[in-house]
Amino acid sequence: MEAMLPKYENQTVRGKKFEEFSDEFTAALGTIKKADRTGCHKSERELVVFDCVRYLAGVKLTRERLFELCWRFAGNTTNIYSGTLRPWSGQFAYEWCPAVIVRSRICRGGKRGAQLGHDITFRVMGGSTAGMKIKQWWSSNKCRYMAFNKDDSGFGFGFTRPRSNRLGTQPTRYPFSDGRLFVSLRCVLLIDPEISDPDPNFKKIAFTGPMTDHNKGQHKKRARIGFKCPRKYKIACASCPVGYVQCPASVHREMFTLKDCKECGKKGFHDPEEPLKMCVNCVRDQTLKPEGT
Repeated sequence: MEAMLPKYENQTVRGKKFEEFSDEFTAALGTIKKADRTGCHKSERELVVFDCVRYLAGVKLTRERLFELCWRFAGNTTNIYSGTLRPWSGQFAYEWCPAVIVRSRICRGGKRGAQLGHDITFRVMGGSTAGMKIKQWWSSNKCRYMAFNKDDSGFGFGFTRPRSNRLGTQPTRYPFSDGRLFVSLRCVLLIDPEISDPDPNFKKIAFTGPMTDHNKGQHKKRARIGFKCPRKYKIACASCPVGYVQCPASVHREMFTLKDCKECGKKGFHDPEEPLKMCVNCVRDQTLKPEGT
């Protein structure tokens, strides 16, 4: 399905061009297993999909819009042709939705905006909000709590606490040392209608067994357990400039670019997704700098 998207990225499609886009998207859906459970004929499927994507007519098809469209259809394969896969417009009931953390950015927040923490961005993988991003700010204390917390079934993000004995604090298998280590971990979000205006939001997180296994698999990669760095680097994954588009163990999406920093005047790595136009070291130093200094 993603193979057809570069053809339309950053274009505004109208009229026959939009019909071509809808037809190609319908054809691409044929590759999804169990997509058609309604017995629709081809012409009926085209009409249903056309109705579900018509909101994109006359709109610039940015990468994010196309990505969200693919996620919404891929995350609802059992009812693709039900005619209900339109963009989210409101949450009217509690709904558990699978999600993956796609970004974790160090920043300050809280009531006075002075508390250290991370902006955690979730990409919803299924349900009525499939494809959408949900961002929450977590304080450093909450990050640590969530890293080690387990739900009622004993599932969680999979980090392990350090243990102490008469010899002192002992190393742990999957330590939590940085909020960026949440990236690529999976969970289930309870989308709450009471706090989902104007955008979807949640208060509760849960996990499944396979999700916990996936999370532990990520920790193993980052600990180099049964996994070799594709670049043969010795540095920790949280400090690596390679993005998870290139390496599954990475803690950020895009490959960092090396160029002169306008803040410090030195060559440094820059994150293409970072809103502050400075190297990653300056971003971290500015965030960690005590207020008023």
